[in-house]
This record gives sequence, structure tokens and C-alpha cells, in this order.
Amino acid sequence: MITADVLLILIFTVSILLSILAALLLIGNYRAEVTIVRATIFGIVGYFMAYIVISAFFFAFDYFSIFKCTAATLAAVLILLVAAGIQTKFKSFKKIKFDKKELIFFAIVIVFVLLLSGKKFGYYGMGQDQGVYQVKAIELIYGNNSNVYNFDYALKALSDPKDYEYFRDKVMELQGYYLVGQTDPFYADDTMGGETGLEGIYHGLPTWPAVLALFGKMFGMGHMQDCQTVFFICFLMLAFYILENFRVKVLCEAATLTILGTTPLMVWISKSALTEMFLAVIVASFVYLVCNENRDVRLYMWIPVAVFSVYHVSIYTVMPLFVVCCWMNIISDKRKRAVVSTILMIVSFMIGFIISVRLEMLYTTYNYLNPICKLLGIEQININAKELTIIVCATALTCIILSLLVLPIANAKAGSKLIEKIKENKGIIIKVLSFAVTAFAILAYAKNNRGPILNPNMNLVAMSFASGIISIPLIFVGIVCIRKDRIKGFPSIILYMLFMYMMVWTVFLRPNVTYFYYYGRYDVPYVLLMVIFLAVLYREFEKTDWIPVLCLSSIIIYLNYDFVMNKTPDDTKIEWDVVEKELKANRLPNSAVILEEERETLIEWMLILKASGVEVFPQESDLDAQTEKLLNHYDNIYYLYEDEGEFDLADYTTEDYEPLYTYSFVHSEDLTNETQNWIGYPEYFYNANNYTYMYLYSENN
Repeated sequence: MITADVLLILIFTVSILLSILAALLLIGNYRAEVTIVRATIFGIVGYFMAYIVISAFFFAFDYFSIFKCTAATLAAVLILLVAAGIQTKFKSFKKIKFDKKELIFFAIVIVFVLLLSGKKFGYYGMGQDQGVYQVKAIELIYGNNSNVYNFDYALKALSDPKDYEYFRDKVMELQGYYLVGQTDPFYADDTMGGETGLEGIYHGLPTWPAVLALFGKMFGMGHMQDCQTVFFICFLMLAFYILENFRVKVLCEAATLTILGTTPLMVWISKSALTEMFLAVIVASFVYLVCNENRDVRLYMWIPVAVFSVYHVSIYTVMPLFVVCCWMNIISDKRKRAVVSTILMIVSFMIGFIISVRLEMLYTTYNYLNPICKLLGIEQININAKELTIIVCATALTCIILSLLVLPIANAKAGSKLIEKIKENKGIIIKVLSFAVTAFAILAYAKNNRGPILNPNMNLVAMSFASGIISIPLIFVGIVCIRKDRIKGFPSIILYMLFMYMMVWTVFLRPNVTYFYYYGRYDVPYVLLMVIFLAVLYREFEKTDWIPVLCLSSIIIYLNYDFVMNKTPDDTKIEWDVVEKELKANRLPNSAVILEEERETLIEWMLILKASGVEVFPQESDLDAQTEKLLNHYDNIYYLYEDEGEFDLADYTTEDYEPLYTYSFVHSEDLTNETQNWIGYPEYFYNANNYTYMYLYSENN
């Protein structure tokens, strides 16, 4: 008999295979040759993009489950496959070719990623984004699919108002669990929590935890982060295809992929449970599409933006760039379908924003209003979510109207003359823009910098260090020395625009990196732009295509930090095998678990034990009295304690608790980040041997 889990794996496997087949058909529509490797990469990326978008709509209607979302994604893949088959008449099968260079790169990338990224970090718990994503994923794995969570059992068991208030105070300490109605993105107050005072939602859009939950459900909870390995491989292969589009030489391709594959920020993210690894895949997909010489391919660039809009609220930081790229494509393409593609992108963003507000009103509004306040130089704006939605939608509709006007203006006599004038003076415009952005970056850097000249905690420096150490200086030298015919063709100009925008992004929207690697993660999706542009820029100079290889020396430095991460995991409060053992433990019927009162124990265990069906209570000051009160509602009381050494509950209670088991595990974390050096990356991580003790008190004792 096929179990539900086995059926899920079968549906997933069939979906991936059909996605690869659909990708093969679609790729053959615009390429003379199609390789299985290319189809595999785009098929896998396409599948997860579809899964994320479908999960967003399911969450929006509070209808999500892993199985329903996976089945719906299979249906979407089948529809796409049929449409691709009708469009191409299956002629793409005749174009399948074997590419030796691609296969070699692919094999090296797989080995490379498995060696550097195969070993993942462990479980973290509440209080940090990746821990919250893990907890939300565990909720989904156990079938707790509601957007709003509660502690209904506490209302039943805590009849004394003082006990309830104490319980609620501890829930409010679970940073990343936002009480319903909360007005501050991080801190709760006594007026929040819905009708029961305990209703809440998890931080961040749930579409990423849905991906983690899918892998955790299929391959085991401790393997949920293994999806990052797949995405890391896809990211590097997408970078390879982008370089191939620009006809970069093999040596430069190898150097670029090596830098992207070894930079510690990328390796660190690929080991974590954070969103930025797949976000890097989304950005790489956009760059591949928008910088493609085939103008038919560029029409699909709205798809990664649509996925981005329901995946991460930070899309507001780059949406202006996406819109400008689309407008430039309309001018270059000169077809109405380019306008349609632009409108689809803006509408997708608008829908994504509405879904984001519906699912995460608190954090979405905070993220959108924060940069506006910063730009205006004020502390806060008194705008609610409804008013913000009206403003965002009005702005999007304005962009749609402008998009409809771009083509007529470009085709008009005056518009055509202006475009020709711009082309004639392209070199001067590039130099003026480059100098302006350089001056702005230097001034903004100097204004915000409170450390040494090359301060790794300033994002401009951090971005360069992450992309080959000397990449950004080399790029600026290349731009200043350039002649007008050196950045030529639509793809190169777009790549130049992407780089210029990211320079502004690094000094204005993300000027500081508080510490590595956690806050450096925001750079991960955009490191690609630096490294790729460096390779493409010097490709256009005579006898200088070896310059990007200079950055290859950075891997000597990078690998030192990569080995540290492989030797000692970061951000691991508890190892996954201990978490899985605890959650799968056979508990007696009608039981409750008391967690020791330390905040660390609560943020690690409270919500995931609750997700597994356990009714959990934080320890009160009088453990014996608490035990007696809970025995009015439960037959059995468990007690969980964490400590760095030996522990005996008999020292704390007169009740006859029976010791059941002890788990040992290693807590590893860059708690203080005391190892900062010239590059800013930690040279070692804090380590401590911890123990989890479980005791049982039963009325039958």
C-alpha cells in the first residue's frame, strides 16, 4: 500500500521530470540546440517557481497543505507541458545535442557544491529569521496549515488569571511570533493577540517555509535545508549560461564560477535555512532573461519578478530597476508583446504586494515605509496597511500607463531622434552617469562610515569583498577607461544599468553590515551582478580578458573561511537528530510538557513541541504547585531541561519525577562575532556542549 509520504515523493518526482521535459520543449523554441543539462536546470528552477507562486495563493486563501500544493503544481506543470507541446509540435526533440564543455562545468559544479555546502547548519529556533522559517516549516510538516496560530490548550488549563498572564508573557518573548494586531514588527504589548490574547503569525512570507516543509516532509525534517544544495547548483549553472550568452572565454567563465562558488557569503547562505539562496536563483533567472540576445526570451523576464513578489518583501528595493529594464526592452524590442510583458510584471508585483499584506501586514508595511522615512529624514509615517496598499497600487497603475506610452513615444519622430542622439553619445552618457554614481557612492560611504577607510561593515566594501575582493575597483577603472563602443548591445547596457543601480543600493538602502555572516546575507542575491559584470566588461577590452582572473586569487582567502564553516557549523542551537528524536518521542496519553523557564529553552522548544501536538507550558516559580495544578487537567507531566552539565530535577522539586533520557548536542553560533578582521568574516564559531534532560511525573507513580 502506498503511504501519503511515498505518494508525495512520487508526485514530486513526476512533476520534476515533466518540468524538465517542458523546459526542453520551450528552450528548443529559441535555441538551435538543446542540452539535457540546460533543460534540467531550467526545469527544476521552473518547478520551484511554480510551487512558490501556487503556495502563495493557497496561503492567501488559508487553504495550504504540502500535498495540495504539490498536486496543484503537478497540474500546472502538465498544463505547461501540453501548451509547450502544442506550440513547438515537439520539434525540440530533434535539437537535443551533447555539449562536452557544459557537462564538464556541470560535473565540477556538483562536486564543488557538495564539498563546500553539503553539510548544513542545524536547528536554530525562534529569535532569528532562519529559525522562524524552520519552525514554520515544522508546523506545515505536521499539518498545522492555518495562517494564524493559537494556544487553545492554555486557555483550558490555565484557569488562574495570574497563570495565564505569565504564560502570555513568555509567548511574547518568542521573537518572530507576532501577536495578531501587533503594531511593532518586533515587540508585542498587552493589547495584542486577537480574541484569546495568544493568536499569532510567524515572521516572513510563508512561501519559503513551504519549500523547506516540502523537502522536510519527503526526506526527513533534518534534511529540509538540503534544498539549498539544489538551488546553489542551479544558481552557478545559471551564471554559466549568462556568461555563455555574453560569449565570455572559458578561462574567464571558470574564474567567475569559482568566485561565486567559494565566496563565503554564498557558501554560508547555502548551509542555512534563509531565503537568499533561492532569491539569488530568482535574480540570476531575471538577469539571464533580460540580458538574452534573443528578444523573444526577454519577454519572459516578468516571471522571476512575479515569483519574487510573493517570495520576499525586499522586492520594493529593486522593483524600480525591473521597471526601467522593461521600458528599455520595449524601446529595443519595438513590439507590442514587450509592452504586454511589462504590464504582466507590474500586475504580478501588485498582486504579490496584496498577498504579502494579507499574509504579513505588519512586516510588509514596515519594510515599505522604512526606506520612505529614511529618504524623507523622518522617524515614522502614520500610514496604515490599507492606505499603503492604495499608494502602491496607484503607483503600479501609473507605471502601467507609462508603459503603454513608451512604445508610441519611442516610435514617434521626436522620440526616434532622441534615441538616436542617445546612441550617438552613449560613451559620454555612460561616463557622466558613472562619475555621478561614483561620486554619490563615495560621499554616501564617507558620511556613513565610522570605521577605517576599508571598513568591511560598510556594504560597498562588503560587496566587493564578497565578489572577488577587488572586483568593484576594477569595474570602476574599466568604466572610466572605456570608449563608447566598448559597452555595446542591449544585454551589455542592461548589465551596466544593473551594476549602477546596485551601487546606489549598497550605499543607500543597505549601507551597513552589522556583522557577518547574518546581515551580509542581503548581498547574496546581487553578488552575481558584480562578478558577471566584471567578466563581461573586460571581455570587451583588447588583451585584458585575463583581468577577472586576478580576482581568482581571492579563493585562497575564501577557502580559509569555507573550511571553518565546514569544520564548525554556524547558527546551530540544536542538532537535527536531537530535534527529530524529541519530536518523535512516544509520550503517554493526556500529557503536558513543562519547559524550564530560561528564554533560550523556550525559543528552541516551545513552538516545535506544540507543532508536534504536545501541550507545552513554561516553568513557573513554584514547580511543585504548577505540577499539581496541571494534574487537574493531565494524567502525566513531562519536564524538559537544558544545561551544559549534569542536572538532577530532584534538586528543584519534591514531586517524584522519573528521569527518562538525556540527549547531548553541540550548540554552535557566532554569538559575539569577536573574530572580525580586515575582511570581516568570523574565523571561528562559539561552541558549547549542551544536554537536554527529560523527566516524567505520572499520577500512577
